[in-house]
Amino acid sequence: MLSEKEKEAVRVEAREILARFGKALEGVKERPVSSSVSGTLRTLGTACSDDYFRKRMFANAPHKTTNSIIAEKAHW
Repeated sequence: MLSEKEKEAVRVEAREILARFGKALEGVKERPVSSSVSGTLRTLGTACSDDYFRKRMFANAPHKTTNSIIAEKAHW
């Protein structure tokens, strides 16, 4: 366990590191973001006609029912 004096020293050091990092980022110029999507996209609710894809998705899904994959964002 850290004493209060040690905790405060860690806080001060963290603030200094963040300040230096922020200063270093000031000179960075943002590049324009471009994105492109190729291929076909399926919309929500459309049936999957590719049996191979369907089998792979269901094989990899940790939680599923007969016809649905139960997933939460960032938990798979």
